[in-house]
Amino acid sequence: MMLRLTGFTRHRVFITRPVCADLLERLDCYFEIEKRDSMTPMGIDEMRTVLKEKSAVVLDCDDDFHGLAGSVPGLIAVCSVAYSYDNMDLPMLTKAGTIATHVRLDFAEQSVGVRMARAAENLIAAFGFGRIGGHPPDILNPELACAGCCM
Repeated sequence: MMLRLTGFTRHRVFITRPVCADLLERLDCYFEIEKRDSMTPMGIDEMRTVLKEKSAVVLDCDDDFHGLAGSVPGLIAVCSVAYSYDNMDLPMLTKAGTIATHVRLDFAEQSVGVRMARAAENLIAAFGFGRIGGHPPDILNPELACAGCCM
């Protein structure tokens, strides 16, 4: 049985690449999901348009998020699943108050499913949900993590 709060709007999340059904199911417990079915990288203008009224985005290694941090009002979290997090402007994200997380792609022992599950947990925690709410395990700007009574 899935608990839902009737009448409340869930945060809207955009995923830039096709993902497995397990990830969508896990995120659907908390968020309204919109995903892209193409593997081609998005341009900056296209991404800016798509991210209007979104609260979070899950990026692939080919997605360039530079220059978008301050131009997407309401963006709470960005989760990058990539070899490094150089596809994001971390100082700008921090200045904008946007939580940034990163799941590395180069762990040979991790399957794509494991990495995407970790990305989902980062996103869920960034919004304060779950047992580690407010403390995403792979946060890049910990100064934005929950610093209230739950620390």
